[in-house]
Amino acid sequence: MLSPDVARYLAIAGEFVRSRPAEHSVLLTVAEAIRAGGPATFGDVQPLFGWYVRDGGAVTAACVHTPPYPVALTAMPDPAAAALASTLAGTGRAVAAVGGPPGPAQAFAAEWQQQTGQPARVGRRERLYRLGELVPPARPGPGRPGSPRARTSHCCWPG
Repeated sequence: MLSPDVARYLAIAGEFVRSRPAEHSVLLTVAEAIRAGGPATFGDVQPLFGWYVRDGGAVTAACVHTPPYPVALTAMPDPAAAALASTLAGTGRAVAAVGGPPGPAQAFAAEWQQQTGQPARVGRRERLYRLGELVPPARPGPGRPGSPRARTSHCCWPG
């Protein structure tokens, strides 16, 4: 299902999206920004929210698209990602990129290329790391407050 209505999206898919806040941080952040700031928060093109329900069961996947930003996907069956790409291509909606787990993102990109003729390529791969245990660093002596001089020498390295 697809909808431009963030309230409807959160009512239907919110529990699923909130169930894995680290994995779904982009979807949660975008939905909250639009809920608070309105549909023009990310630009002139209306945002689009989606959720996947198999055989009338619970929501098991979600997506969000706020052009000009990529379509953001959660984990989902590859055929569902391909069907989403086909649906979006059929609407004439401009999609510059897709982000999500490798399988669904590749399935989306392949179907998008098939439907639109636009070539697809991997532009960036990302990982999400989980902190297992926080171990304080060993330091000789007590810590001290930073000074303005230390801030400029330790915080702002040229890139």
